[in-house]
Amino acid sequence: MDTRRGRQLYGDLLQRMKRGPDALVDGQRVTLEEAFNKIHELLSNGQFCPCLVYEMVQVASKAIVTKYKKNKVFAMKGLTHLGLLTLEVVSRQVPYNDARFTLRWERVAFLAVSLASYWRPELYRHPAQQTHSLKYWTSMVMCRNTICPNPILRVEMLRFIAMWNLSDIMDAELGNNAIFGLMCNAIHIKAKHLIPRRRAGMLSPLRSVLQQMQAAGLLGHLMLRSCSYMKRLVVGHVERSLTYLMVLLGNTARRVLWLCGRGDLTPVRSVEKLTDIMEILRLLVATQPNMELFEEPGLCQVAATTIARTCCCIVRIPDVPEASQTLAKLVREMDSIFLTLMVFQKKGTIMKELQCYHARSLSFIDTKIKELQLAAFCLPEPVRASQDVPEMFRDNLTGRLMDAPLQLMFSGHIVDRCTLLLLKLATTVDESTGILTYRDLRYVPLTDLQEEISEWKEQNRRHSDAA
Repeated sequence: MDTRRGRQLYGDLLQRMKRGPDALVDGQRVTLEEAFNKIHELLSNGQFCPCLVYEMVQVASKAIVTKYKKNKVFAMKGLTHLGLLTLEVVSRQVPYNDARFTLRWERVAFLAVSLASYWRPELYRHPAQQTHSLKYWTSMVMCRNTICPNPILRVEMLRFIAMWNLSDIMDAELGNNAIFGLMCNAIHIKAKHLIPRRRAGMLSPLRSVLQQMQAAGLLGHLMLRSCSYMKRLVVGHVERSLTYLMVLLGNTARRVLWLCGRGDLTPVRSVEKLTDIMEILRLLVATQPNMELFEEPGLCQVAATTIARTCCCIVRIPDVPEASQTLAKLVREMDSIFLTLMVFQKKGTIMKELQCYHARSLSFIDTKIKELQLAAFCLPEPVRASQDVPEMFRDNLTGRLMDAPLQLMFSGHIVDRCTLLLLKLATTVDESTGILTYRDLRYVPLTDLQEEISEWKEQNRRHSDAA
Protein backbone atom coordinates (compact mmCIF):
# COMPACT_ATOMS: atom_id res chain seq x y z
CA MET A 1 0.00 0.00 0.00
CA ASP A 2 1.48 3.38 -0.97
CA THR A 3 1.48 6.57 1.07
CA ARG A 4 -1.35 8.08 -0.99
CA ARG A 5 -3.53 5.06 -0.21
CA GLY A 6 -2.67 5.43 3.49
CA ARG A 7 -3.69 9.08 3.48
CA GLN A 8 -6.93 8.21 1.74
CA LEU A 9 -7.79 5.58 4.35
CA TYR A 10 -6.94 8.01 7.12
CA GLY A 11 -9.17 10.67 5.54
CA ASP A 12 -12.07 8.18 5.38
CA LEU A 13 -11.59 7.20 9.03
CA LEU A 14 -11.35 10.82 10.09
CA GLN A 15 -14.62 11.67 8.38
CA ARG A 16 -16.30 8.73 10.07
CA MET A 17 -15.01 9.80 13.47
CA LYS A 18 -16.41 13.28 12.89
CA ARG A 19 -19.86 11.66 12.66
CA GLY A 20 -19.26 10.12 16.06
CA PRO A 21 -18.16 6.64 17.23
CA ASP A 22 -20.22 3.73 15.86
CA ALA A 23 -21.85 6.06 13.31
CA LEU A 24 -23.47 4.39 10.30
CA VAL A 25 -21.94 5.80 7.09
CA ASP A 26 -22.55 4.32 3.61
CA GLY A 27 -24.10 1.24 5.19
CA GLN A 28 -20.96 0.51 7.27
CA ARG A 29 -20.35 0.96 10.98
CA VAL A 30 -16.78 1.52 12.20
CA THR A 31 -16.10 1.23 15.93
CA LEU A 32 -13.28 3.00 17.77
CA GLU A 33 -11.41 -0.31 18.13
CA GLU A 34 -11.55 -0.97 14.38
CA ALA A 35 -10.45 2.56 13.60
CA PHE A 36 -7.43 2.30 15.92
CA ASN A 37 -6.49 -1.09 14.51
CA LYS A 38 -6.39 0.55 11.07
CA ILE A 39 -4.28 3.37 12.49
CA HIS A 40 -1.81 0.89 13.99
CA GLU A 41 -1.59 -0.95 10.68
CA LEU A 42 -0.79 2.28 8.84
CA LEU A 43 1.79 3.24 11.47
CA SER A 44 3.50 -0.13 11.19
CA ASN A 45 3.77 0.29 7.41
CA GLY A 46 5.35 3.72 7.79
CA GLN A 47 2.38 5.42 6.14
CA PHE A 48 1.36 7.46 9.14
CA CYS A 49 2.96 9.84 11.63
CA PRO A 50 2.09 10.57 15.30
CA CYS A 51 0.74 14.01 14.34
CA LEU A 52 -2.11 12.37 12.42
CA VAL A 53 -2.89 10.14 15.41
CA TYR A 54 -3.07 13.23 17.60
CA GLU A 55 -5.46 14.88 15.13
CA MET A 56 -7.72 11.84 14.91
CA VAL A 57 -7.95 11.43 18.69
CA GLN A 58 -8.92 15.07 19.05
CA VAL A 59 -11.66 14.68 16.42
CA ALA A 60 -12.96 11.50 18.08
CA SER A 61 -13.03 13.14 21.53
CA LYS A 62 -15.08 16.07 20.22
CA ALA A 63 -17.50 13.64 18.58
CA ILE A 64 -17.94 11.73 21.84
CA VAL A 65 -18.62 14.93 23.79
CA THR A 66 -21.17 16.01 21.17
CA LYS A 67 -22.91 12.63 21.09
CA TYR A 68 -23.25 12.33 24.88
CA LYS A 69 -23.65 15.98 25.81
CA LYS A 70 -26.81 15.13 27.78
CA ASN A 71 -25.21 12.24 29.66
CA LYS A 72 -21.92 13.14 31.37
CA VAL A 73 -21.29 9.63 32.70
CA PHE A 74 -21.48 8.09 29.22
CA ALA A 75 -19.27 10.88 27.89
CA MET A 76 -16.62 10.23 30.57
CA LYS A 77 -16.72 6.50 29.84
CA GLY A 78 -16.31 7.13 26.12
CA LEU A 79 -13.41 9.54 26.61
CA THR A 80 -11.65 7.16 29.00
CA HIS A 81 -12.09 4.33 26.50
CA LEU A 82 -10.61 6.58 23.81
CA GLY A 83 -7.66 7.38 26.08
CA LEU A 84 -6.97 3.67 26.62
CA LEU A 85 -7.09 2.96 22.88
CA THR A 86 -4.71 5.87 22.26
CA LEU A 87 -2.28 4.56 24.88
CA GLU A 88 -2.52 1.09 23.29
CA VAL A 89 -1.31 2.58 20.01
CA VAL A 90 1.53 4.39 21.80
CA SER A 91 2.57 1.19 23.61
CA ARG A 92 2.84 -0.69 20.30
CA GLN A 93 4.91 2.04 18.70
CA VAL A 94 7.19 2.69 21.70
CA PRO A 95 8.15 -0.75 23.14
CA TYR A 96 9.49 -0.63 26.70
CA ASN A 97 12.54 -2.78 25.96
CA ASP A 98 14.23 -1.01 23.04
CA ALA A 99 12.64 2.38 22.39
CA ARG A 100 12.40 5.89 23.78
CA PHE A 101 9.60 8.45 23.66
CA THR A 102 10.02 11.03 20.92
CA LEU A 103 8.46 14.45 21.44
CA ARG A 104 5.65 13.57 19.02
CA TRP A 105 4.73 10.35 20.81
CA GLU A 106 5.07 12.11 24.14
CA ARG A 107 2.46 14.60 22.93
CA VAL A 108 0.09 11.76 21.99
CA ALA A 109 0.69 10.05 25.37
CA PHE A 110 -0.17 13.27 27.22
CA LEU A 111 -3.40 13.46 25.21
CA ALA A 112 -4.23 9.88 26.27
CA VAL A 113 -3.56 10.84 29.89
CA SER A 114 -5.82 13.89 29.65
CA LEU A 115 -8.66 11.71 28.33
CA ALA A 116 -8.13 9.17 31.13
CA SER A 117 -8.43 11.95 33.71
CA TYR A 118 -12.21 11.81 33.27
CA TRP A 119 -12.32 8.38 34.92
CA ARG A 120 -13.59 8.30 38.51
CA PRO A 121 -13.39 5.19 40.71
CA GLU A 122 -16.51 6.27 42.61
CA LEU A 123 -18.57 6.41 39.38
CA TYR A 124 -17.59 3.10 37.81
CA ARG A 125 -15.00 0.45 38.48
CA HIS A 126 -14.35 -0.77 34.92
CA PRO A 127 -14.56 1.98 32.29
CA ALA A 128 -12.77 -0.22 29.73
CA GLN A 129 -10.72 -3.39 29.79
CA GLN A 130 -6.96 -2.93 29.55
CA THR A 131 -4.98 -5.74 27.98
CA HIS A 132 -2.34 -7.38 30.15
CA SER A 133 0.35 -6.21 27.75
CA LEU A 134 -0.81 -2.58 28.14
CA LYS A 135 -0.79 -2.88 31.95
CA TYR A 136 2.73 -4.31 31.88
CA TRP A 137 3.91 -1.60 29.46
CA THR A 138 2.43 1.15 31.67
CA SER A 139 4.14 -0.21 34.78
CA MET A 140 7.48 -0.50 32.97
CA VAL A 141 7.26 3.06 31.60
CA MET A 142 6.77 4.34 35.17
CA CYS A 143 9.87 2.49 36.33
CA ARG A 144 12.30 3.44 33.54
CA ASN A 145 13.29 7.01 32.83
CA THR A 146 15.30 5.70 29.86
CA ILE A 147 11.99 5.00 28.06
CA CYS A 148 10.14 8.10 29.22
CA PRO A 149 12.51 10.91 30.26
CA ASN A 150 9.62 13.23 31.21
CA PRO A 151 8.93 12.70 34.96
CA ILE A 152 5.52 14.40 34.77
CA LEU A 153 4.33 11.95 32.10
CA ARG A 154 5.59 9.04 34.22
CA VAL A 155 3.63 10.39 37.20
CA GLU A 156 0.49 10.87 35.08
CA MET A 157 0.63 7.19 34.08
CA LEU A 158 -0.65 6.55 37.60
CA ARG A 159 -4.13 7.34 36.25
CA PHE A 160 -4.10 4.10 34.24
CA ILE A 161 -2.81 2.06 37.19
CA ALA A 162 -5.70 3.43 39.27
CA MET A 163 -8.05 1.56 36.88
CA TRP A 164 -6.54 -1.83 37.72
CA ASN A 165 -8.28 -4.47 39.79
CA LEU A 166 -6.93 -5.71 43.11
CA SER A 167 -5.92 -8.94 41.33
CA ASP A 168 -3.69 -6.88 39.02
CA ILE A 169 -1.94 -5.24 41.98
CA MET A 170 -1.50 -8.65 43.60
CA ASP A 171 0.16 -9.98 40.44
CA ALA A 172 3.87 -10.36 41.25
CA GLU A 173 5.20 -8.49 38.21
CA LEU A 174 2.50 -5.83 37.83
CA GLY A 175 2.23 -5.04 41.54
CA ASN A 176 5.97 -4.77 42.15
CA ASN A 177 6.46 -2.64 39.05
CA ALA A 178 3.58 -0.36 40.07
CA ILE A 179 4.79 0.31 43.61
CA PHE A 180 8.40 0.67 42.45
CA GLY A 181 7.27 3.12 39.77
CA LEU A 182 5.28 5.13 42.31
CA MET A 183 8.24 5.35 44.68
CA CYS A 184 10.59 6.30 41.84
CA ASN A 185 8.39 9.17 40.71
CA ALA A 186 6.73 10.34 43.95
CA ILE A 187 9.44 12.91 44.54
CA HIS A 188 8.44 14.66 41.28
CA ILE A 189 4.79 15.12 42.34
CA LYS A 190 3.83 18.64 43.40
CA ALA A 191 0.70 19.91 45.11
CA LYS A 192 -0.33 21.57 41.83
CA HIS A 193 -0.33 18.12 40.16
CA LEU A 194 -2.61 16.66 42.83
CA ILE A 195 -4.95 19.68 42.85
CA PRO A 196 -4.56 21.65 39.60
CA ARG A 197 -6.79 24.55 38.65
CA ARG A 198 -9.78 23.84 36.40
CA ARG A 199 -8.96 20.22 35.54
CA ALA A 200 -8.93 16.78 37.16
CA GLY A 201 -5.91 16.25 39.42
CA MET A 202 -3.92 13.24 40.59
CA LEU A 203 -5.19 13.14 44.19
CA SER A 204 -8.03 10.67 43.60
CA PRO A 205 -5.90 8.23 41.51
CA LEU A 206 -3.12 8.40 44.13
CA ARG A 207 -5.57 7.53 46.91
CA SER A 208 -7.04 4.68 44.85
CA VAL A 209 -3.62 3.19 44.04
CA LEU A 210 -2.39 3.42 47.65
CA GLN A 211 -5.57 1.76 48.94
CA GLN A 212 -5.15 -1.07 46.43
CA MET A 213 -1.50 -1.50 47.41
CA GLN A 214 -2.45 -1.56 51.08
CA ALA A 215 -5.12 -4.21 50.42
CA ALA A 216 -2.57 -6.29 48.50
CA GLY A 217 -0.07 -6.04 51.39
CA LEU A 218 2.56 -4.28 49.28
CA LEU A 219 2.46 -0.91 51.04
CA GLY A 220 2.73 -2.38 54.54
CA HIS A 221 5.68 -4.57 53.57
CA LEU A 222 7.45 -1.63 51.95
CA MET A 223 6.95 0.65 54.97
CA LEU A 224 8.12 -2.00 57.44
CA ARG A 225 11.28 -2.53 55.40
CA SER A 226 11.87 1.23 55.26
CA CYS A 227 11.36 1.40 59.03
CA SER A 228 14.11 -1.18 59.60
CA TYR A 229 16.45 0.84 57.36
CA MET A 230 15.74 4.16 59.07
CA LYS A 231 16.40 2.68 62.50
CA ARG A 232 19.95 2.13 61.22
CA LEU A 233 20.05 5.63 59.62
CA VAL A 234 20.10 4.03 56.18
CA VAL A 235 18.15 6.23 53.77
CA GLY A 236 17.39 5.34 50.16
CA HIS A 237 15.06 6.52 47.43
CA VAL A 238 12.01 4.71 48.85
CA GLU A 239 12.51 6.25 52.31
CA ARG A 240 12.79 9.73 50.79
CA SER A 241 9.68 9.15 48.69
CA LEU A 242 7.55 8.01 51.65
CA THR A 243 8.63 11.01 53.70
CA TYR A 244 8.07 13.34 50.75
CA LEU A 245 4.54 11.96 50.28
CA MET A 246 3.76 12.86 53.89
CA VAL A 247 5.04 16.43 53.44
CA LEU A 248 3.17 16.66 50.13
CA LEU A 249 -0.16 15.90 51.81
CA GLY A 250 0.23 18.90 54.13
CA ASN A 251 1.15 21.17 51.22
CA THR A 252 -1.82 19.87 49.22
CA ALA A 253 -4.21 20.62 52.10
CA ARG A 254 -2.95 24.21 52.12
CA ARG A 255 -3.44 24.40 48.36
CA VAL A 256 -7.05 23.22 48.74
CA LEU A 257 -7.69 26.03 51.23
CA TRP A 258 -6.01 28.55 48.90
CA LEU A 259 -8.07 27.46 45.88
CA CYS A 260 -11.24 27.56 47.98
CA GLY A 261 -10.42 31.14 49.00
CA ARG A 262 -9.90 32.10 45.34
CA GLY A 263 -13.21 30.55 44.34
CA ASP A 264 -11.62 27.87 42.13
CA LEU A 265 -12.98 25.19 44.47
CA THR A 266 -16.42 25.24 46.09
CA PRO A 267 -16.63 24.36 49.80
CA VAL A 268 -18.20 21.01 48.83
CA ARG A 269 -15.34 20.14 46.45
CA SER A 270 -12.81 21.37 49.01
CA VAL A 271 -14.21 19.00 51.64
CA GLU A 272 -14.05 16.15 49.10
CA LYS A 273 -10.38 16.87 48.39
CA LEU A 274 -9.55 17.11 52.09
CA THR A 275 -11.35 13.79 52.63
CA ASP A 276 -9.03 12.19 50.06
CA ILE A 277 -6.04 13.66 51.90
CA MET A 278 -7.28 12.35 55.26
CA GLU A 279 -7.81 8.88 53.75
CA ILE A 280 -4.19 8.80 52.57
CA LEU A 281 -3.04 10.11 55.97
CA ARG A 282 -4.97 7.32 57.67
CA LEU A 283 -3.25 4.76 55.43
CA LEU A 284 0.22 6.07 56.25
CA VAL A 285 0.05 6.89 59.98
CA ALA A 286 -3.06 5.21 61.45
CA THR A 287 -3.13 1.77 59.82
CA GLN A 288 -1.25 -1.33 60.90
CA PRO A 289 1.55 -2.12 60.17
CA ASN A 290 2.31 1.19 58.43
CA MET A 291 2.11 3.37 61.56
CA GLU A 292 5.36 1.91 62.91
CA LEU A 293 7.40 3.86 60.34
CA PHE A 294 6.16 7.31 61.35
CA GLU A 295 6.61 6.52 65.05
CA GLU A 296 10.35 6.74 64.55
CA PRO A 297 12.06 9.88 65.97
CA GLY A 298 12.33 12.45 63.20
CA LEU A 299 9.56 10.97 61.10
CA CYS A 300 7.05 11.58 63.89
CA GLN A 301 7.85 15.30 63.53
CA VAL A 302 7.02 15.15 59.82
CA ALA A 303 3.77 13.26 60.46
CA ALA A 304 2.66 15.56 63.30
CA THR A 305 3.30 18.67 61.21
CA THR A 306 1.25 17.28 58.32
CA ILE A 307 -1.62 16.23 60.60
CA ALA A 308 -1.72 19.63 62.35
CA ARG A 309 -1.54 21.51 59.03
CA THR A 310 -4.29 19.40 57.44
CA CYS A 311 -6.61 19.68 60.44
CA CYS A 312 -6.16 23.48 60.51
CA CYS A 313 -7.14 23.59 56.82
CA ILE A 314 -10.22 21.45 57.50
CA VAL A 315 -11.66 23.74 60.17
CA ARG A 316 -11.02 26.82 58.00
CA ILE A 317 -13.28 25.61 55.18
CA PRO A 318 -16.38 27.88 55.01
CA ASP A 319 -19.34 26.26 56.75
CA VAL A 320 -22.04 26.54 54.08
CA PRO A 321 -25.31 24.56 54.28
CA GLU A 322 -24.54 22.31 51.29
CA ALA A 323 -21.19 21.26 52.81
CA SER A 324 -22.17 21.04 56.49
CA GLN A 325 -22.87 17.28 56.55
CA THR A 326 -19.71 16.29 54.68
CA LEU A 327 -17.65 18.68 56.82
CA ALA A 328 -19.05 17.13 60.02
CA LYS A 329 -18.20 13.69 58.65
CA LEU A 330 -14.65 14.84 57.88
CA VAL A 331 -14.22 16.17 61.43
CA ARG A 332 -15.33 12.76 62.76
CA GLU A 333 -12.73 11.16 60.47
CA MET A 334 -10.11 13.48 61.95
CA ASP A 335 -11.27 12.51 65.43
CA SER A 336 -11.01 8.83 64.51
CA ILE A 337 -7.37 9.26 63.44
CA PHE A 338 -6.52 10.89 66.78
CA LEU A 339 -8.24 8.02 68.61
CA THR A 340 -6.28 5.43 66.61
CA LEU A 341 -3.00 7.19 67.39
CA MET A 342 -3.86 7.33 71.12
CA VAL A 343 -4.82 3.67 71.40
CA PHE A 344 -2.66 1.76 68.94
CA GLN A 345 0.64 3.61 68.69
CA LYS A 346 3.29 1.76 70.70
CA LYS A 347 5.58 4.73 71.38
CA GLY A 348 3.00 7.52 71.12
CA THR A 349 5.57 9.83 69.55
CA ILE A 350 3.17 11.52 67.11
CA MET A 351 0.73 12.45 69.89
CA LYS A 352 3.57 13.78 72.07
CA GLU A 353 4.85 15.81 69.14
CA LEU A 354 1.40 17.27 68.54
CA GLN A 355 0.89 18.12 72.22
CA CYS A 356 4.32 19.72 72.77
CA TYR A 357 5.11 21.44 69.49
CA HIS A 358 1.72 22.08 67.85
CA ALA A 359 -0.16 23.45 70.84
CA ARG A 360 -1.28 26.58 68.99
CA SER A 361 -2.68 24.53 66.13
CA LEU A 362 -4.55 22.25 68.54
CA SER A 363 -6.03 25.25 70.38
CA PHE A 364 -7.10 26.81 67.08
CA ILE A 365 -8.69 23.54 65.90
CA ASP A 366 -10.53 23.16 69.22
CA THR A 367 -11.89 26.72 69.02
CA LYS A 368 -13.06 26.34 65.42
CA ILE A 369 -14.75 23.00 66.13
CA LYS A 370 -16.70 24.59 68.98
CA GLU A 371 -17.70 27.47 66.70
CA LEU A 372 -18.98 24.95 64.13
CA GLN A 373 -20.85 23.17 66.96
CA LEU A 374 -19.19 19.88 66.08
CA ALA A 375 -17.93 17.19 68.45
CA ALA A 376 -14.30 16.08 68.63
CA PHE A 377 -13.68 13.87 71.64
CA CYS A 378 -10.11 12.74 70.98
CA LEU A 379 -8.37 16.01 70.18
CA PRO A 380 -5.10 15.89 72.17
CA GLU A 381 -4.62 18.42 74.96
CA PRO A 382 -1.72 20.86 74.41
CA VAL A 383 1.27 20.40 76.76
CA ARG A 384 3.81 23.12 77.45
CA ALA A 385 7.31 21.98 76.53
CA SER A 386 10.01 22.29 79.18
CA GLN A 387 11.85 25.63 78.91
CA ASP A 388 14.61 25.06 81.51
CA VAL A 389 16.71 22.70 79.37
CA PRO A 390 20.46 23.41 79.67
CA GLU A 391 21.87 24.87 76.46
CA MET A 392 24.41 22.07 76.05
CA PHE A 393 21.57 19.55 75.92
CA ARG A 394 19.81 21.33 73.06
CA ASP A 395 20.09 20.44 69.39
CA ASN A 396 22.20 23.12 67.62
CA LEU A 397 19.83 23.19 64.63
CA THR A 398 16.34 22.67 66.11
CA GLY A 399 16.83 23.88 69.70
CA ARG A 400 15.10 20.77 71.06
CA LEU A 401 16.22 18.55 73.91
CA MET A 402 18.33 15.73 72.46
CA ASP A 403 18.01 12.01 73.12
CA ALA A 404 20.96 10.61 71.17
CA PRO A 405 23.45 13.44 70.47
CA LEU A 406 25.84 13.23 67.50
CA GLN A 407 28.49 15.58 66.16
CA LEU A 408 28.49 16.26 62.41
CA MET A 409 32.02 16.07 61.07
CA PHE A 410 31.55 18.55 58.21
CA SER A 411 30.23 21.42 60.37
CA GLY A 412 30.95 20.50 63.99
CA HIS A 413 27.27 20.98 64.94
CA ILE A 414 25.91 18.80 67.72
CA VAL A 415 22.52 17.45 66.71
CA ASP A 416 20.08 14.77 67.76
CA ARG A 417 19.94 11.47 65.90
CA CYS A 418 16.47 12.32 64.55
CA THR A 419 17.82 15.61 63.11
CA LEU A 420 20.51 13.69 61.24
CA LEU A 421 17.81 11.40 59.84
CA LEU A 422 15.82 14.42 58.64
CA LEU A 423 18.96 15.90 57.03
CA LYS A 424 19.46 12.66 55.12
CA LEU A 425 15.81 12.58 54.06
CA ALA A 426 15.96 16.20 52.92
CA THR A 427 18.57 15.48 50.24
CA THR A 428 17.50 17.43 47.16
CA VAL A 429 17.10 16.28 43.56
CA ASP A 430 18.79 18.06 40.65
CA GLU A 431 15.84 19.14 38.47
CA SER A 432 17.88 18.99 35.24
CA THR A 433 19.25 15.46 35.72
CA GLY A 434 16.89 13.91 38.29
CA ILE A 435 19.94 12.73 40.29
CA LEU A 436 20.10 13.03 44.07
CA THR A 437 22.66 15.54 45.38
CA TYR A 438 24.47 14.15 48.41
CA ARG A 439 26.07 16.00 51.31
CA ASP A 440 28.75 14.91 53.74
CA LEU A 441 26.73 13.69 56.74
CA ARG A 442 29.36 11.66 58.56
CA TYR A 443 29.06 11.88 62.34
CA VAL A 444 30.58 10.89 65.68
CA PRO A 445 28.30 9.56 68.50
CA LEU A 446 28.63 11.51 71.81
CA THR A 447 27.99 8.77 74.36
CA ASP A 448 29.18 10.80 77.39
CA LEU A 449 26.79 13.64 76.58
CA GLN A 450 23.99 11.13 76.05
CA GLU A 451 24.54 9.75 79.56
CA GLU A 452 24.44 13.28 81.03
CA ILE A 453 21.16 13.97 79.24
CA SER A 454 19.69 10.70 80.53
CA GLU A 455 20.70 11.58 84.10
CA TRP A 456 19.21 15.07 83.77
CA LYS A 457 15.93 13.62 82.47
CA GLU A 458 15.78 11.16 85.37
CA GLN A 459 16.37 13.91 87.92
CA ASN A 460 13.69 16.03 86.29
CA ARG A 461 11.24 13.14 86.38
CA ARG A 462 11.88 12.51 90.09
CA HIS A 463 11.45 16.19 90.86
CA SER A 464 8.12 16.22 88.99
CA ASP A 465 6.91 13.11 90.83
CA ALA A 466 7.85 14.63 94.18
CA ALA A 467 6.02 17.85 93.36
